[in-house]
Amino acid sequence: MNRPRCVVPNTTYMLTRRTIGGQYLFRPDGEIPDIFAYCLALCARRHGVRVHAACVLSNHWHLVFTDVEAVVGRFLQDLHSLIARCVNRARDRRESLWAVRQPSLVELVDRDAVWEKLVYTLGNPVSSRLVASSRAWPGFQTRPSDICESGRVVARPMAYFSENGAEPDTVTLNLTLPPALEHLSHAEYAKRLTDRLEAHESNLRDAMRQTDSPYLGCEGVLAQDPFASPRRQPESPINPAIACRDKATRVAKLSFLADFRRLYAEALARWRRGLRDTVFPYGTYQLARLHNVTIAAAPT
Repeated sequence: MNRPRCVVPNTTYMLTRRTIGGQYLFRPDGEIPDIFAYCLALCARRHGVRVHAACVLSNHWHLVFTDVEAVVGRFLQDLHSLIARCVNRARDRRESLWAVRQPSLVELVDRDAVWEKLVYTLGNPVSSRLVASSRAWPGFQTRPSDICESGRVVARPMAYFSENGAEPDTVTLNLTLPPALEHLSHAEYAKRLTDRLEAHESNLRDAMRQTDSPYLGCEGVLAQDPFASPRRQPESPINPAIACRDKATRVAKLSFLADFRRLYAEALARWRRGLRDTVFPYGTYQLARLHNVTIAAAPT
């Protein structure tokens, strides 16, 4: 059973989700890149989510975003359902698209954690040994400079959507500043993120040279069988809930989560005994959505 998640407004997360069996179903050919861009822009608009960075590799993707209205569950369910239907139609398949394991959703608590995960997300094609620079990646990704643009207009993909359907012909994917970095101008943010990303990728290239193993390269990526899988790697048993560089802040946040889970477990036990006036701790999400349980007021 998954641990209860504390969902509160204006929380910034990094999402990671993988394909079933690690298959290369997101190989960046045809409409696959536009499918991700369109679905992300559409669902972000529907749920009031602010997008900060995204990168789609052949068998997984990363997204850094802020959940303004505390609807992260609905947003991700809508987004991943839509992506699955589109990709399955594009690949002419009907099986499950996503890995059985729950997606990783890490709350980015402080400014350093936000910078770290932005860089990690955008540099993933290099750290995955696919291309020597993220600028060469042929799949869907955002770039630091996108924050200075008016938005990316994406046409509705034809792989799944009906020409006369309810979805708009085009949607605009707008990037925004993460709340922790809103003290920066768009230009300064783009420059700092570019500098950090270039330094990160330079370090990765230096490490790569030590191993004497080549990058796969764009041609190699596009030549992959989308229904093939890489050699299976043991999955890490660690699934962190938060990322935070400052020790004192991290300890306080972990203590808060422990208290939330304890109060939630106590409230759930009472509720299951039929005490429907039980008050659940602030941040309870799933039970509030499904059963309209009473939630405590936000702490002051």
